[in-house]
Amino acid sequence: SVGSTGSYVPVLWMPSDELGVYTSAESNIKYTKYNQTSNEEVAAFVTSETVTGTPQVAYYPYSESAGTDPTSLLGSIPEIQTMDPATGSLPGDCKIGVYQKTTSNGAEFKFTHLFSPVQIIINGKGTDVSSDNLKYIEFNVTRNGVAVPVCGTFTFNATTGAYSLSNTSNSITFDWTTKPSLASQAQAFGTVFPAKRFFSPAIHNELR
Repeated sequence: SVGSTGSYVPVLWMPSDELGVYTSAESNIKYTKYNQTSNEEVAAFVTSETVTGTPQVAYYPYSESAGTDPTSLLGSIPEIQTMDPATGSLPGDCKIGVYQKTTSNGAEFKFTHLFSPVQIIINGKGTDVSSDNLKYIEFNVTRNGVAVPVCGTFTFNATTGAYSLSNTSNSITFDWTTKPSLASQAQAFGTVFPAKRFFSPAIHNELR
């Protein structure tokens, strides 16, 4: 979930979020968020499984099929991402957690985004489309005439952050659930593969 505090935009943990954790003795243990009622910038996660090993690495979101090897996990950034202002969810988000320390409250991890969250702001006030509603925005990304991948599937190493892309596309669509009026500002957040100078004249957007 994405909140906003001035120019700082925190990414919050949502009540339904789940993590996968690897230890020296266990693989892909599912942890669920302890606070099931609100979004939090710093959150506690719990598991019903017995854990005996030393914490090593964590990843988000949890996948039951992740397997025993944290250096070869599968993920995807969807080609169509739903912008839902009511929840502030961040589609396609993928994080890796580096183990920090163990306290009386349990193991602590510091999470970072594997890919790039992007902020999308549309404001048609005073333009010819101000009486319309925004349905979706489509970006087709090229650089010097060559397609630049911004979504698709990937394999990643949760211990180092290294990744390799596969089945990629240079086209991505951000679809609004609320179809907001273009007479005022509409804002949402999505996720893309890293792309140098992402918002350049080579990117074309379409409002429908």
